[in-house]
Amino acid sequence: MKFRSCVRFYSGIGLVAFLLLCNIALAKEDTMYQSDSANTGYYSEYDLRENVALDWTFEIGAPSRATPAVVNDVVYFGADDGYLYAINREEKTLIGRFRSNGKIESTPVIDGEVVYLSSQDGNVYAINMLKKLKRWRYKTGGLIHASPTLYKDLVFIGNMQGQVIAIDAVSGEQQWRFDATAPVYATIAADDGLVVVATTKGHVFALDHKTGLQLWSYRAKNAIRSAPVISRKRVIFGSDDHTVYMLDTKSGQLVWNFRVAAEVRTSPAVLKKIVVVGDSKGGVYGINARTGEKLWENKSFGAIEQSPVVTSDVAYITSNDGNVYAYKIKGGSILWQYRISSRDASGPVIYDGKVYLTTGSKKNLLVLKEE
Repeated sequence: MKFRSCVRFYSGIGLVAFLLLCNIALAKEDTMYQSDSANTGYYSEYDLRENVALDWTFEIGAPSRATPAVVNDVVYFGADDGYLYAINREEKTLIGRFRSNGKIESTPVIDGEVVYLSSQDGNVYAINMLKKLKRWRYKTGGLIHASPTLYKDLVFIGNMQGQVIAIDAVSGEQQWRFDATAPVYATIAADDGLVVVATTKGHVFALDHKTGLQLWSYRAKNAIRSAPVISRKRVIFGSDDHTVYMLDTKSGQLVWNFRVAAEVRTSPAVLKKIVVVGDSKGGVYGINARTGEKLWENKSFGAIEQSPVVTSDVAYITSNDGNVYAYKIKGGSILWQYRISSRDASGPVIYDGKVYLTTGSKKNLLVLKEE
């Protein structure tokens, strides 16, 4: 819906609804876990190089570890009470909420007016938050930890029963199903006609996005809870075997692997020629994407259990030591750190020059800005 259409539509609805609908409809692109369907973690946003301070918070009364999704004036995030919340980030007010029957630790996909959501109740939902309508619900038959992925009008999801499912984004009908034979904990990556799935048995499968047919497979030495990334004809992921892997998207052959100090249970973030990843002992690494050589190494003082994200020259990471860190991508030095006093916060999202994240123990949405 373009602006002129919004103006014509205004006569039939209230001002608040008009502004919300237009903000949603004018979204620049789909918004989802790790920024895009390929899970790159890259945000084309302003680099936050200076110290940050608290801008505002929103209390919800329930723990939340779900990384938010931000589109124009709306912040969406789930919580342990089973609700998906929509917050107006200008007014700092609750727009609406939708209840599932399980915890929500995933990031929703925002596509215009439609929100695609996965819940630990085993369902994927398509909802319209403005009209408070549920478009469809798909029951996967298993517990879901992963976020949904939207790619070419299909919603992809994996569950802990090892089922990988492609759902028509409009109708909610299943298009295909693939048995990965082991739990799928991590969010699926999709790009270049490829769907990449990782399992807790160490398998990586590449599937045709239209048919679900297996194109190739690869096996790491231990469980994979790290969401794979597709970037520049390569697949990158981490494993509990203390290793970061890069595979060729066409053949599935190993390009390089990089050894770290502990388990890698978060998605790497990829920016052109560098891969940024954290491990469960707090190590943070910059890796040359072409050669697999270490460019730099730094450290936080707690496990990295949420995925890093990057802008053009800054990597942002939350740590279980209760801090959010910003690392300079060239060299790995710490630009700033902010104490959030929560050891179970979500991963960060960068939008409009601010950092958005949720906190478990503090039961709130937290927004930071440069001082």
